Amino acid sequence: MLELSFDKENNILRTITGDIIGIEDMLRHYNTIIESDSLPRKLNVLINCSGTGCTTKPDEIEIFYNKVKTAVSKYDWIKEAILVDKPYETAFVVLFERLIQIEKYKFKVFHTESAAMRWLMGGSE
Repeated sequence: MLELSFDKENNILRTITGDIIGIEDMLRHYNTIIESDSLPRKLNVLINCSGTGCTTKPDEIEIFYNKVKTAVSKYDWIKEAILVDKPYETAFVVLFERLIQIEKYKFKVFHTESAAMRWLMGGSE
C-alpha cells in the first residue's frame, strides 16, 4: 500500500510505502504522477521505504524503467530521493540507480531524510 501526499511547503511529492512494496505498487506510484495535472512540472519526490520489504525482482527493472520514462515525458524533470534501510532493498535501488539513465530524471538513494531533503531542495541538478 502506498500513501501519496503533496507537501506544499517544500514543493515535494511524498510517497510512504507500507510493510511490503512490489512492482504493482511502484507502477501505481508512477501512474499517479503520469495522470496528475496538478503536480509541478519540475517535480521533486521523496519516497520513504524505510522499514519496507521489497518483492520486486531485478528482472522487473525493464517494466519499471518504461513506466518511469513515460512519467518523465510529461514533466520538465523529475528528481526522486528514496529512503531505504534494509540490505536487499538498498542493493535493489542501487542497481536501479546505476542502470536507469533517463534524460530529465535524477534518482538517488539515501539513508536519512535530512540528506534526501538537502539533495531535493538543491535545484534541478
